[in-house]
Amino acid sequence: MTDGGDLWQLQWENCVPGEVIGTGKDCAAVRKLRVNVPGMNDRWYAVKMFSKKHMLDKEVEWVVHGKGLLSPVGVIPSSCTCGAKHAHAKHARACVCMIGIHEQHFGLVMPLADMGTLHDNRHHERFQTPKAQTTVISDITDGLQTLHDFGIVHMDLHSGNIVMLDKNNQNENNRELHAGIVDMGQAQMTNTRTRNGRPMSPTRRGWRLNKYSQCPPEKYDAFTNVTSKMDIYALGSLAQSYFPNVGKSDESWQNLLVKAASYDPSSRPSLKEFQVVLRKLRAKM
Repeated sequence: MTDGGDLWQLQWENCVPGEVIGTGKDCAAVRKLRVNVPGMNDRWYAVKMFSKKHMLDKEVEWVVHGKGLLSPVGVIPSSCTCGAKHAHAKHARACVCMIGIHEQHFGLVMPLADMGTLHDNRHHERFQTPKAQTTVISDITDGLQTLHDFGIVHMDLHSGNIVMLDKNNQNENNRELHAGIVDMGQAQMTNTRTRNGRPMSPTRRGWRLNKYSQCPPEKYDAFTNVTSKMDIYALGSLAQSYFPNVGKSDESWQNLLVKAASYDPSSRPSLKEFQVVLRKLRAKM
């Protein structure tokens, strides 16, 4: 984990915002971003903007690097001075810092994953092969394992919080799909109490994507301790909904999915069990 000290410390005046690529309940907007800083100004990034510093601090608190994760590279702590020239009329309400109001906004700068989310790619031809789906679910499993090794439970794993990456520099004829987990806004440490004794619910985007089915039943219990088994439930639900071509005739894989859906958290498998089976499936390809 990090306290943000190893992230680039940037200023809005050194940034050129681009088009809006997303909005959310917990942030003002997500935009493309060019950063006029040596070492960062040769590519596009994405910036998730917050109106309150504690929202940014929550995300920075959980910065972990590893396979299957898309981690922040910088933060923007200063007041917005970009003015109205970057305004986009239809997004004006969401992007108040882009229309000259000069509210204090804070930004979390991420590598740009312009292939979209898992939800965006679910029907795309490139995602339909057993190899592609097995690779992506393996990345998600590895990302969760990295978080769990640090004692972190993601708590909001759904198809909108998984972005698709291309390891071959987006060569249209030679795509190699991979995945990265994002959005640590609901993350908590293992064995802490959910929301300080209050039940948690899916984020608004989670509901919109119909992902209530991926929330473990104990997440709604006001006095449940957070455990890694919550993410296991969500992983199993994702696998059933989005990865139908993984392990179709593999009994070990099917048994894992059944166990992951158990109401009793102690009956759910470990991520290590997922990783072992997935390695065997990939070795057969």
